[in-house]
Amino acid sequence: MTQPADPAAPKNEVPKPGTVSYLDQITKAAAVFGALIATGQAGTSWISGYWTSQAELHKKEKELELSQIKARSDLAESYIKLIIAKETKDADQVMLMGALSELKDHPLQEWAKKRFAERQRNLDAFNRAQLARSEALELKTDTERRLAELVADIQALSAERELRREDVAESNRLQALIRAKQIDLEEARGTLRVVTKVETEIVATSTVQTVTTPASTDAISALERKINVELLMTAFPEQARQNIQADVGFLAAAMKEAQIADSRLAAAIIATIAVEAPLFERFEEPQSKFNTKEQPFDLYESGTRVGALLGNTQPGDGARFKGRGYVGLTGRDNYRRTAARLNTDTVSSPDLAKRPDVAARIICDFFLARLSQITAALDRNDLLVARRLVNGGSRGFDEFSNAYNKILAKLNRV
Repeated sequence: MTQPADPAAPKNEVPKPGTVSYLDQITKAAAVFGALIATGQAGTSWISGYWTSQAELHKKEKELELSQIKARSDLAESYIKLIIAKETKDADQVMLMGALSELKDHPLQEWAKKRFAERQRNLDAFNRAQLARSEALELKTDTERRLAELVADIQALSAERELRREDVAESNRLQALIRAKQIDLEEARGTLRVVTKVETEIVATSTVQTVTTPASTDAISALERKINVELLMTAFPEQARQNIQADVGFLAAAMKEAQIADSRLAAAIIATIAVEAPLFERFEEPQSKFNTKEQPFDLYESGTRVGALLGNTQPGDGARFKGRGYVGLTGRDNYRRTAARLNTDTVSSPDLAKRPDVAARIICDFFLARLSQITAALDRNDLLVARRLVNGGSRGFDEFSNAYNKILAKLNRV
């Protein structure tokens, strides 16, 4: 017998069109989730693969960079080995320094650039010195050649020392050679000063020039009165005051005797004393390497070149007729000429040349012997030529020029 249906039991309803059952939803969700998991796994694999490939690429780039750096370092090391090698010539060292300076981004590039510039300058200086030495051989006199050669040698050695400064022993050896050459140069310059001065004296004092237009007695006397302590202290230090007070009257009298009325000439005479005898002391030449080798003043003896120029003919003339006075009257011939012109017995009694009255007369006479040339130089205000006419060179020119201008300004104001 068929039982009746239970009204509470769920009914088997047919789903309405467009609706999804719960089971279907779960099934689909599971499928989507599985797809997402699968997709995630594939994405992870793709990302991992991407970064792995990038790491490999970066590694290769770094390896290439390191390889290039190593290659440059190896090349730089080869350059440096060649540069410091003793057998490498200077010009080749400069070339290698230049090549090393072109290694882009190398740690030694800036150093190489600086060293290349230094080497190039030193090499150029060395070449110029060598050229100067060759040109020195064309000079006329032995002394001029010797001086030019020594200067060129010192320049060349200095440049070479810079080129070799990494080699301490060689650098020290070159420095010792430079010092020896410098000593030789000073001795040669000292000899040249003596010879030039002597030759100037011989030529200039062979005849005494006279003033073309004699100055008036009033002008001479007016200048004489201006030659006093106050005037000279304008150009001399305080330590010279005592000597000036003692001897300035002799200088004023000597200028009057020489008939000097030109204030420029007077200023030049006083300025010369300021350079040659800065304490207004009367000079007596001391022994030095310029006049003495073994015996006192033997470099002035008759058998020497300087002695022949000085007119020294007797044994002992070197010491007998050494420099004396304000301008250092030197040599038998000059003492003889002075004796004749000033009527003093400076040949028999050479020490008269340092007596204050005679020393003052000698320096005035010294200027009179060159009067036309000195006056012409002063007319042009060419103090350098005026200084050379007296000294034979430009030594002490700045001191001479300063003293001259001070004295002249003072004379023109008084």
